[in-house]
Amino acid sequence: MWTLDGKWWKIALSIVVSLAVDIGLHFLWAPSPAYKAPVSDFVKNGWFLPVVMSLLLVTYLALALIFLLIQSKLPGKKLSKGMRYGIAFGGLMFVSSPAMSLLFGSQLEAELRIGFVDGLAICLLGFLFGKFLATDGIPHQGLVFAPLAISVLVVGFTYFVLHFVAYLFMPSLSPAYLNQPAGTMIWILGVGLWIGLMNWLFHDAFATGFFVLQAIQFAGITFGLYSVINMFFAPVFVATPIGGLLLDTALGIFCVWVGVWLERVVQQQLKSASHQTG
Repeated sequence: MWTLDGKWWKIALSIVVSLAVDIGLHFLWAPSPAYKAPVSDFVKNGWFLPVVMSLLLVTYLALALIFLLIQSKLPGKKLSKGMRYGIAFGGLMFVSSPAMSLLFGSQLEAELRIGFVDGLAICLLGFLFGKFLATDGIPHQGLVFAPLAISVLVVGFTYFVLHFVAYLFMPSLSPAYLNQPAGTMIWILGVGLWIGLMNWLFHDAFATGFFVLQAIQFAGITFGLYSVINMFFAPVFVATPIGGLLLDTALGIFCVWVGVWLERVVQQQLKSASHQTG
């Protein structure tokens, strides 16, 4: 069990520093781009900045919760845990950044800048979590560590194929697919491959119990909580129904669950085959 006793001020400090860096870099280098979709009521009524800052705060608090839930099961020293965590989620933020361009017609370069700045701030957040919140774990050699290529390829291509099938039969799930099918699927492949990398990085945190349960835990805790919160940023920028975004997010969580479960099955089959030939 984990507790916030004696850690709340460290969490607060980590979040405040990372938020300050994120907001500062946005003003200096990555301001909000123009969108082809109508602006949201938050923008019209002058609530944009406080709402975005509130969502960032909720996102960082969720990342703190996820880190506290899994860090004790991760191998390595404190700072290596924090850096691994920051790179995993910071990279996910960056590879996810083309979504707004595909959905609402903003410039891709501007969205990549935003994703880079947000990802950099999350890397800093992970470093601070490692320094202030983590405990030293077992060295890597003492744990079963899933082969990288298998995790990336199985999870990544499962994520891609399931999205392709879903959009093929229900294209209305994603307006981006209707407008830019090729670009959307390339983006989805990139996101899927990065989630496969995250599965490899966090494998030891979800390595006990039935494979289905391991996959549910990863898809729900590591990817699901973050992706649901991240989904709410779009309606702050533009006027868009949230129902479609919610369905597409649920599809993504489902695809991650299936991909991670399949990766565990493939790893087990390869391990069994290796033992038989050995």
